[in-house]
Amino acid sequence: MNEIFELYDALIQSEDIREFFKKEWLMSVSELEKLIIHARVSLIEKLSYLIWLRDYVAYGKDKKSLAEMVDLYEKATYEIYHRSDERIEYKISNIRLDSDSDDTDLTSFFSTHLSNERIYHYPITPFDVLADEKVKLKHSHVIPHYKVVQSMRQEDGTLAFNIAYTLTWLQGVLSAIDFVMPEAFVSSIGVRMPVYYRIHETLRNFPLPFGNNSEVRIMTPMMKKPLHGRLTSTLDEMDNLTHTFKPFGDYYKDCPPLDLSFQKIDVSSDFNTFDSIESLFMW
Repeated sequence: MNEIFELYDALIQSEDIREFFKKEWLMSVSELEKLIIHARVSLIEKLSYLIWLRDYVAYGKDKKSLAEMVDLYEKATYEIYHRSDERIEYKISNIRLDSDSDDTDLTSFFSTHLSNERIYHYPITPFDVLADEKVKLKHSHVIPHYKVVQSMRQEDGTLAFNIAYTLTWLQGVLSAIDFVMPEAFVSSIGVRMPVYYRIHETLRNFPLPFGNNSEVRIMTPMMKKPLHGRLTSTLDEMDNLTHTFKPFGDYYKDCPPLDLSFQKIDVSSDFNTFDSIESLFMW
């Protein structure tokens, strides 16, 4: 159990949620897998945690599928960090929030789009291109994020996409935090598609420590300022928990509430509910 709680410490950034889960939610193996996959840590760290989880499981179908998940993450980290081939093309785009203004609707706080697309070829890698971006971190608390599409030039001159991933800064180090691959590429490395599809599944129906009608703040690494508001939690007749958030202020009175019932904030796959919510009374 202590080892699982160490995972909570490493992978859940909200202190309120982290400490509450230690008391109220001992996650299953499949839940721990989702926690690892969607945590805001590098793919290299995720791989190490998945290896631990694979070895933690004694036997059975969970162990077999976790072994495939480890294979998948090993291949992804190789493609991103170690693949060397003069045929590789990198398409790099900045990830932007839909609005950079200080006042915006809820969707624009969390939805993203791509901008400033540029193309490079091996041996110039995204890590080389973005090295100077670290300077910007000294002047803003907004942490830059980038989308990279990595393709391979074929003999007929066409490009074949083999992996896409998000790069951002973690503790001052430019790191890949997620990825997608084409199905044919996944199958070619011996990973079953149901295993691959699990990287898109998220946790849901979880308790939160704040109580119904609590005042909380939401802050993500790409926001200029936090949102303060009220969190409502309800339990339906099927024992499903729903958490919704409504910001304070007249500006947001006509906005529908934000659904926080899933591990990922529902209007974007880029932000994690477990990292983003804190009690307002801590601030």
